Amino acid sequence: MTFNHIEEAIGITRAASAAEIPIIMSFSLGREAVLKTGPTIGDAIEAVEVATDRAPLFYMINCNHPIDFAPAIAAPGRWIDRLKGVRPNASSLDHGILCKLGHLEEGDPIELGQQMGDLARRFPQLNVFGGCCGTDRPHMEQIAKNVLNVRAHA
Repeated sequence: MTFNHIEEAIGITRAASAAEIPIIMSFSLGREAVLKTGPTIGDAIEAVEVATDRAPLFYMINCNHPIDFAPAIAAPGRWIDRLKGVRPNASSLDHGILCKLGHLEEGDPIELGQQMGDLARRFPQLNVFGGCCGTDRPHMEQIAKNVLNVRAHA
C-alpha cells in the first residue's frame, strides 16, 4: 500500500507487526518532493522507524515520477539506507492532471529507464525497481536494461 500520512503508516505497520505479517512501507510524494501532508520522506521514514521499532522490512516510494521524487531522496540522512525500492509512474504529469485525462499516460519509456538507471547508480541500496501508473512492458524493459547495465559496471 502507498501512504501519504505518517500516522496511517504507523498504524498499518503496528497492525502488521501484531499479526506477525512482514511489511514493506511505501510513501507517495507530491510535486514539492514531500508527502502530500507536508513531511519529507526522511521525516516519514524516521517517524515510522521510531514508533514501530524499525518494524518495516524496508521502505519504497510509489506512484511518483523520478522528476518528483529524485530531489527528495538526495537529502542526507540515515533514513536513506532503509529506502530500498521505487515504483515510478510512467508520466511526469502532475497527479491532478493525470486523474483528469481519462486514460493512463505512458510518458517516455526510454527516458524513464535512463532515470531509473541513474538512481541505481546514485543509490546502490535500491534493489526493487518496478512501475506504477502507466508503466507497462516497454517501461519495464527499459528500467531493467538500464539498472542491469549500471549494476554490471559497479
